[in-house]
Parts: sequence; structure tokens; C-alpha cells
Amino acid sequence: MISKKKLIPALAAALLLLPSCAPSGMSRVSQTDISSAYTRTDLSVAAARGSVPVIFSGTIPATDQSKAEAALLAALPRYYVAGLTWRPATANDVGTRLVFAFGAEPIFPPDRLCGLAPRLTLTPPSASTPIQVAAAYCRGPSALSSTVGDVIDPAGITGERAASLIGGMANALLPLHTPGDDDFRRPLFLRTGS
Repeated sequence: MISKKKLIPALAAALLLLPSCAPSGMSRVSQTDISSAYTRTDLSVAAARGSVPVIFSGTIPATDQSKAEAALLAALPRYYVAGLTWRPATANDVGTRLVFAFGAEPIFPPDRLCGLAPRLTLTPPSASTPIQVAAAYCRGPSALSSTVGDVIDPAGITGERAASLIGGMANALLPLHTPGDDDFRRPLFLRTGS
């Protein structure tokens, strides 16, 4: 058994080591909420219609908007349902969609995210300013799931760390199983890849 005299210095040493590995560029996905109305059936239906729209809004660290949008779309997972592809949303896309809002202050409550229109502003990438994102999986005006995340990436939104954050947030928004799922409630399609 470890005595208190030995435990306190060990904890202090561990805390001193934390800043060297924490916010230096690791992506964090946090505060994920899944609504009881969430199922992946909406995603399957939207994918069967051709592609799922994604709204990007807010201020992103990038130098070229089309390259930034392409990098964001490439970071999104494609294995949830067969034939899943993503495309930039238009103002007319009000059905099932993903919404990513970039900026220093996350937008809450999550249903407000579902009312955003596609609108990006560019800012130069920074090696010290975190990329902050609030995101939601929406059906009409309602958020079926929501999450927030942040990462520091000197390359901006086109960097590998930013891509990891966006992919991680999409995975959080679209869980394969939700608490309380059972074989009778689960949608009748399966994950098609790894």
C-alpha cells in the first residue's frame, strides 16, 4: 500500500508532465449528446438519395475556401451505410444533414446549429490558436445529436490534426449504437466497413 507521503509527490510529478502532452495538438471531442429520437435510418435514406448535405459555417483557419471544404468533406467517414457520400449543403437543404460551426464561441442550444446557413469566413492558420467547432446531426430544425471539439493545427483546417478532429466529431454524432438499443429497436442495416 502506498503511503500519503509517497502518493502526493507522485501525483504532483504526474501533473507537471501533463501540459507537455495535452493541448499541443491533440484533438478533443467533448460534450456529446444523443437525442432519444436519434436513429441512423435518416442517414441511410439520405445516402440512398445520392449524398448527405453538410453545412459548414463560421470562421475557419484556411487560405482557400474550396480546398478547405474539400478537406472537411474528405475527413468525414463513409462506412456507416452503403453508398454514403457527403456534399456541401445549399440553403435549400433542410432535411437530414450535418452542421459544423467554427469559431471561438460554440453555439448552444444545439437546435440553433440546425438553423445555420452555409457561410464560411477565412482567417490565416495559427500555430497557437485552437480550431474550435460545434457540430450537430440535424433532421429539420431538431438536433438528433450534438458535440463540440477543438484542436491546435498549424496547417489550419486542411491539416491532419484538424481532419482527425472532424472525423472524430462525425463519429461522435453518428454512433453505431445508442444506450438502450436492442435488436428490436436497432435500424435494419449494418455497418459496411471497418
